Amino acid sequence: MTLIDDTFTKLRANEGKALITYVCGGDPDLKTSLEIAKVVEKYSDIIELGIPFSDPIADGPTIQKATERALSSGTKPRDVFKIASKLKKPVAVMTYYNIIYKYGIKKFCKDSKRNNVQGIIIPDLPPEEAEGIINYANGLNLIFLISPYSTDKRIKIVSKFSSGFIYLVSLLGTTGEREHLSKNAKKLIERVKKVTNKPLALGFGVSKPEQVKTALSYGVDGVIIGSALIKHIEKNLSNKKAMFKNVEIFCRDLRVALKD
Repeated sequence: MTLIDDTFTKLRANEGKALITYVCGGDPDLKTSLEIAKVVEKYSDIIELGIPFSDPIADGPTIQKATERALSSGTKPRDVFKIASKLKKPVAVMTYYNIIYKYGIKKFCKDSKRNNVQGIIIPDLPPEEAEGIINYANGLNLIFLISPYSTDKRIKIVSKFSSGFIYLVSLLGTTGEREHLSKNAKKLIERVKKVTNKPLALGFGVSKPEQVKTALSYGVDGVIIGSALIKHIEKNLSNKKAMFKNVEIFCRDLRVALKD
């Protein structure tokens, strides 16, 4: 059992819900991103730590810009592992399969385990093609994605192979803030709950405290917040004091919404 498994087990026992926050490793630079991650983890149950990739197809403009800033600062996968190793909360790294393949699948899994990484999220790798990493992921959660347009067959496959939690995509498209939570989210949650009892976390378009409350009312075990948090970094690149302050206030408000 990983720390991610343990987190959801404890939360469920106390009728609690998980706040999962996304930070792009190396954005805007390694030192600052570590400081951001340490601020964020005070209010989060799990950190989703991005390993930057040059072609992030699942990410919207905000996270794409964060990725560009991280790559411009020279961030490598090993640098993101170092950030993970300095965090106390469980970490799930999010990256694309090309990064893992180039790094070496076995080495990537080994270095993940050495550096406080509990899970891996790979948006462009379907479970049917994940045999290589499944063989080396013993002791790591592999977290796959389900969207509102996933067939019943795919929902069953993803539910079988995902561990830790299942990443539910609230809408078709890329990550990013939305004015309202997608109407498809509730139906998706209901469909997946008919197939599995594994923890479900909803992301893509969840960006405000009121949307967190709505998502929780649909019955998910946690919410994933990324672009809305990254916006506070982007808006305050020239003023790190304000950056840290705004990130902290935002995360605190999300935590309050989770408890209401």
